[in-house]
Amino acid sequence: MKRKICFITAAPATVDAFLKQHILVLAGDFDITVVTDLAGKKLALPDDVVQKDISISRRISILSDLKALAKLTSFISVAGFDAVISVTPKAGLLSMFSAFLSRVPIRLHWFTGQVWSTRTGFMRILLKACDFITARSATHLLADSETQRQFLLSEGIADKLKL
Repeated sequence: MKRKICFITAAPATVDAFLKQHILVLAGDFDITVVTDLAGKKLALPDDVVQKDISISRRISILSDLKALAKLTSFISVAGFDAVISVTPKAGLLSMFSAFLSRVPIRLHWFTGQVWSTRTGFMRILLKACDFITARSATHLLADSETQRQFLLSEGIADKLKL
């Protein structure tokens, strides 16, 4: 039986831009599921890659965020994934927390930028706290550059051993 990996993003474009090649390579050895806001469309992926439509709003919306969290937690708990991998801030927050609650053994979030780095006041504090929760819920973290890695460490977001 193949191990199961789930990729989660807020937008299908993220799959095409960052994950498609990884998915194509991994699909030979793993059962792959992609969760994103499909909006009734299918991604250009092999037929054996499961595509699950769960809407994850990029904007802050308490009601839709709680709804997405509940759907993700329910789906992840039942599916029995060996690993959950997320990209994008909101998808990372919701999926890493859901995977943590569901006791998925490998929870990897890929940081591709911090929206809070250019914000001030309450929004900076809130968005930074979200990245902190994402990092604490994950077992492994990736940064897309050494500069970003150093920034995440200096801001106290990520643990050096996870990143």
